[in-house]
Amino acid sequence: MITFSFKQLRQVRSGCNSVAGRLACAVALVAVAMVAGCSSPEVPEAQPATEQGQPMSRDGAAPEEHVGETSRAMVIAVGEQVLLVNTETQAPYYPTIPEGGLTDVEGGPISPDQLAVGNVVEVTGNGIMLESYPGQYPGVTAIRVVEQGKPEDAQKYQALIDELAASGATEGAVPFASAAYRTETADASLLLEPAGYTWEMPDGTVDSQELNLTEADGSVTTSLNDARISDKTDVTVMFDVPAQGVAVTRMPLAATASGHAVDATAAEEAVECLLSGSDAAFSIQPDSLYVVSANFEAGQVIYAFVALPPRS
Repeated sequence: MITFSFKQLRQVRSGCNSVAGRLACAVALVAVAMVAGCSSPEVPEAQPATEQGQPMSRDGAAPEEHVGETSRAMVIAVGEQVLLVNTETQAPYYPTIPEGGLTDVEGGPISPDQLAVGNVVEVTGNGIMLESYPGQYPGVTAIRVVEQGKPEDAQKYQALIDELAASGATEGAVPFASAAYRTETADASLLLEPAGYTWEMPDGTVDSQELNLTEADGSVTTSLNDARISDKTDVTVMFDVPAQGVAVTRMPLAATASGHAVDATAAEEAVECLLSGSDAAFSIQPDSLYVVSANFEAGQVIYAFVALPPRS
């Protein structure tokens, strides 16, 4: 974890006058804020269960069935992440497994580490797949094992597994993140690629990428994905692997001839967030740049995105 002394913190604040300095300051202050970071939720009171072992709602009724788009997939890799292949499209993707939303062939709850290569699963979710490779599916609401299968069943995907392993996409890679939110008309998700990081690879080498959030003219880089919202909105950022700590900072934006730039007249602010497992929940508002700093076992990764009003 990156830490700062009080002297370093004063030095960070003193360098925040320019736009570039303010961006660097925001990132540094996020690192300082990791001491507090996202708070964790209180442990909820245990609920009674139905005869099938599923939790009941507070009024004693069995929970409603998960609704949404349903597809089938095969488990082709397990470990830090579960990798699935859609059995119809043959597209590989990483699902975000919802807490309590994974069940075995008999309908009983299981944990992700109980999945095995060769399992065939039924995946229910909002159908929004993020455009990374492999894909990411943050909107999963339920996963149910429908066939136990066996490891030999996944051998037909061995070439794909070898390809991903050679690219580092299945082990030790810098994690991606996604942000899910709801607009007035639909559920939406956006991919958050690492904007900067320091990361220890499986072989012990350390890889890093310098953070760069602005173009030469001072405007916010167009490579950042944007969330289009009309008002204050709740967002959940989900990481490929569990984060040990998360902190978020917001910087107001001002419109320019070339796009948007950090508002030099406004101060950055720490954003209150709630960390639960691999999810960080907080609120966003339009005309803002958000910097999300996450600590993992292998290093620190910084993600960024902008929140803008809907296109007219």
